[in-house]
Amino acid sequence: GRLQYLIDNTPAIIYSSVPSGDFRITFVSENITRVLGYEADEMLSDNDFWFNHIHPDDVSSVFSTLPYLFVEGSQAYEQQTYEHRFLHKNGSYLWVHDTLRLVRGAEGKVREVIGSMTDITQRKEIEQALNEEKEQQKLLIQQLQEAQNQLLQSEKMASIGQLAAGVAHEINNPVGYVSSNLGSLQKYIEDLFKVLH
Repeated sequence: GRLQYLIDNTPAIIYSSVPSGDFRITFVSENITRVLGYEADEMLSDNDFWFNHIHPDDVSSVFSTLPYLFVEGSQAYEQQTYEHRFLHKNGSYLWVHDTLRLVRGAEGKVREVIGSMTDITQRKEIEQALNEEKEQQKLLIQQLQEAQNQLLQSEKMASIGQLAAGVAHEINNPVGYVSSNLGSLQKYIEDLFKVLH
């Protein structure tokens, strides 16, 4: 009826599984076909479907914390949320936001696990683009700092050159004066030696 229609047309894939063992999927909404390309029966007939379609690099992060879902007496741990890649039927991976929640019976015993899986690929691509842009900005800032340092070094060298030229000019004047008068000094000395003789 109306509830089934809403479940099958919501953006999130709704599923349930047994709360132990291989976590076999017992129900999945029909919108799995629209989101991931699979027929619902494909997920229901394969006990390892969920596990086998998580990206290999994400399996350890998901399954290392999954046992915390079943920590007794802790309401905080009775829901787990993951962001991981999931294999689409066309061979590509989608990023999904996957939430698992325990459902307990009246006596407190765990009856099943309810899950919802939402495609967040577009958000992840935007995040990745922003991170790449941030890295490019860092590189650009570094290049600008290096260029500024080189400019400062060039300005320092130019200042040293100007100082050296100024000092050389100041030294050159008296040296030139002395040099130009050495001839006269030599003549005076020769005359002095003649007088002495």
